[in-house]
Amino acid sequence: MTTDATVRSATTADLDALAELHGLAGPGLGAPPPDTSEGVRLAEVGSVPVAYLVVERPPGSHVFLSSLVVHPERRSHGDEKLLIADVLQEAKGRDVRDRPAVSMQVAVDDTDLLHALFEQGFVGRRALDNLFAPGRHGLYCVYKSRYEYLDPDERYLLALTSWQAIQRLIDEESYAVTGAYHLGGRRVLEVARFENEDIATLQSDESMAGIAFAAGILAAITFVLGFSFTSGKYPDDIKVLLLGAALTTTLALIIYANTSGELARLRSNAFVDNMKWGNVLSEYGGVLPFVVSLEVTYAQLTPSWVPALITGGVASVALGCYFRSGFSLASRFTQSVWTHLLTAVIVIAPAAGAVVVRYSPISWPWTLAFAGSLIAQSTVFLFARRSEAGTRDGMQRWQIRR
Repeated sequence: MTTDATVRSATTADLDALAELHGLAGPGLGAPPPDTSEGVRLAEVGSVPVAYLVVERPPGSHVFLSSLVVHPERRSHGDEKLLIADVLQEAKGRDVRDRPAVSMQVAVDDTDLLHALFEQGFVGRRALDNLFAPGRHGLYCVYKSRYEYLDPDERYLLALTSWQAIQRLIDEESYAVTGAYHLGGRRVLEVARFENEDIATLQSDESMAGIAFAAGILAAITFVLGFSFTSGKYPDDIKVLLLGAALTTTLALIIYANTSGELARLRSNAFVDNMKWGNVLSEYGGVLPFVVSLEVTYAQLTPSWVPALITGGVASVALGCYFRSGFSLASRFTQSVWTHLLTAVIVIAPAAGAVVVRYSPISWPWTLAFAGSLIAQSTVFLFARRSEAGTRDGMQRWQIRR
């Protein structure tokens, strides 16, 4: 259910309302009512408090959710999800390497709170015996900052009466609690096994793929560039465009190669930044100018204008489809009006270039506009955006591999 509440920071004037909420929630809570407004996030409908979340920030880049209380009449309204999402939004605003670890200790019989946490990307990592009272166990829940895959054949629904079996499973490193439900009048936890992944090997494979890709593009560019130097019919502006593409792709290749050294020896934790630079330079400095230059060169050299314009139009449509797909590099970054405009200029470049070289004696303005758009888009992605895949925050943190 979508909540109609809003969230703000509590003040000292709210302490009595917080204590009242705590009393209405009933016995069995793991913490007393807050005696200070510091770190308390308050959800209210109009001016009426309906829930609060106590957030503590101990040293060591950690955020601990020590207490979450919801008015009994507001349960299942989504107020707890709103408060949790509010805290996570602040954490997600930081770079991946600077994000704090977010965690909470929850009673295993608090199904509503567990369900809210799991929907926001938390998992139960450790079993805590007798945490809140003798016989009332807890789970240590942590927010997953990485996207991981579940083993579809290793997912179990276990009733809380099977606590020892649940504890044995999640004591193993690869198992975690991923769901909490009411089934047949019983409280049930879902325990699932995550696939074991060697992050260092995955990163090494990615850097090697980048090296192979950049090397292949560079070989194609240098072949066409060498051919252009031996032909008097190749336009000078296309030669300049290809020269820039060859230089930029060489830089991308060097960055990819240095990334392999960073993984093996330097250990400077710069893999994400290195790959972002290599990917942006290879696509916007190598692939796109190379592909567009081929279409424009064909339009200028072919004796018939019909296939020239058709080829340019088809190339623009193909680029448009590519940029709208999830395969494009642009889909990994947050977009704005300006980046959309720059993408539009890049998309229409083949069609516009075909028209310009066929019907205008001067094509340098088109080349400068196209190159400028590529440079501007690259600059935005490299210096004004977070790491790649920053737009995936709405995705589930775990899924079954297809």
